[in-house]
Amino acid sequence: MQEANKIFGPPGTGKTNYLINKVLDLRDNKHVSPSDICYITFTNKGIDEVRDRLGVVKKTEGYESFATIHGLCNKYIKGEKSRLVNSSDFEYWASKERGDVKKEYGSDFDNNFIIQVYNLQRVSNIKLTDAFMKLNERNYKWKHVEYYVDSWHKYKENNDLHDFTDQILHALKVDQFQNYKAVFLDEAQDSSWCQWQVIKKLMDKGSVEYLYIAGDDDQAIFDWNGGEVQYFLNLFKSCESIKLTKSYRLTQEHIDFANIVSSEIRMREPKKYISTKQESGELFYTDRFVPIPLDNGESWTIMVTGSRIMDEIKGILMHRRLWFKQITARGYVHYPVGAKIISALKCYFDLQANKYVSKSELLIYRTLVKPKNFKPKQWESLDPDQLYTAKQLEEMFGLDFSVSWISHFSEIKNPEWQKKQKYIKDCIEKGVDIFTKMPKIELSTIHGMKGGEDDNTVLVGNMEQPFYRKYNNNNTNERDSIIRMFYVGCTRAKKRMYIYMCPDLPYRFEFDKVFRKYRDRKEVA
Repeated sequence: MQEANKIFGPPGTGKTNYLINKVLDLRDNKHVSPSDICYITFTNKGIDEVRDRLGVVKKTEGYESFATIHGLCNKYIKGEKSRLVNSSDFEYWASKERGDVKKEYGSDFDNNFIIQVYNLQRVSNIKLTDAFMKLNERNYKWKHVEYYVDSWHKYKENNDLHDFTDQILHALKVDQFQNYKAVFLDEAQDSSWCQWQVIKKLMDKGSVEYLYIAGDDDQAIFDWNGGEVQYFLNLFKSCESIKLTKSYRLTQEHIDFANIVSSEIRMREPKKYISTKQESGELFYTDRFVPIPLDNGESWTIMVTGSRIMDEIKGILMHRRLWFKQITARGYVHYPVGAKIISALKCYFDLQANKYVSKSELLIYRTLVKPKNFKPKQWESLDPDQLYTAKQLEEMFGLDFSVSWISHFSEIKNPEWQKKQKYIKDCIEKGVDIFTKMPKIELSTIHGMKGGEDDNTVLVGNMEQPFYRKYNNNNTNERDSIIRMFYVGCTRAKKRMYIYMCPDLPYRFEFDKVFRKYRDRKEVA
């Protein structure tokens, strides 16, 4: 092998840029054809970034193996009658099962406990009981979970369905990987057992001349999804270790603070990196949320560990009449008020401002507001290619857009409207743009913010009870996983970072000790 590197890239040091520059060097200087290069990362967004830097589009010939690991393996399952499972399949299966699977174990396909246990067992190649014990934080009964996992597996088989993990396992079984000259793996610290098997299969072909594996063990926070950081640390020990040492995102103050957190991780590769920024970063520790200047017009991201704390912060934001979007660990986007209500309000304000609206907008509006002269057939007969004005709708349905929006929507029986009407009213009176898809404030789990950054961040130092148990556990792996999670949270800010401890929530990370160490070191310096 001509070159084999393991690249350790702390936050903001540009490990993806390092890999892309290596691809460019192979392609342009060493004359390695793109079709002989396999570049694997874990999100479509990551692959799009790589293709954009290389100046190619998705279907450019020769770049088919620049893909997510599932995308790479998917071609080996094509041609079969099996199709990829989706949330509708889960909904149908759950509706036919005895008991309320969604209510008991989670209504969302990706976050349902049954599906999580089933997936973890396969990606990690462990016993089903071990997967159950690792994830069981709500004291579910094993006999029920075992039954449902078996039922879901049989449902997939009987209906010729496969999931993302099946794509990898099937590709490993058929072993038809092509011979590549170069293999790249980004975000390697979060790879699972079965994903590492793909890399080993590619290497076993004996054709690989260039190997580049990049990641940061301190940012390995997806153990609950099968990520195994020890593989990144211990496999391919013959690789030359390259440690990137300059962060283009973080200020030196934030690096110094984050390093105190990461120093508590017991199983890690030591690293030292510095900031390239000339300006200083601001750092605050507080148990009061009101003084945090979230309404200063700048961009903010608030990070939490889980759903309970997210609900607490959502309540605080709504009480302060702040508009925000919420990002889940799986990347789903939610807003404080449902899309149907927001669409109906926007339709009203557009009509009141003498703007035109379409039939599709009117149909959403009509699901909430019942016109006096309500005639369903007449509404359905509206021309989808025509735009309508307030005057036309007043003549057709007796709608009055001259009254205030509060009066106009006063008789809505929608439960969410009844609950959030005051919040909506307060936001509108404050001049908040509730129709924007890009609010200045983003509320995210730490996992959902992995790989992201913002000018200003608020990291909530409280944690869910299961995380707290792990943090106080003598098990090194479990304690390390919690410290890594908060380390990731400490390394997202480009300018200003607040550590907020909510007095109403009991379980806390020891940020008070971190701050004392940070201040002591600054005073000595």
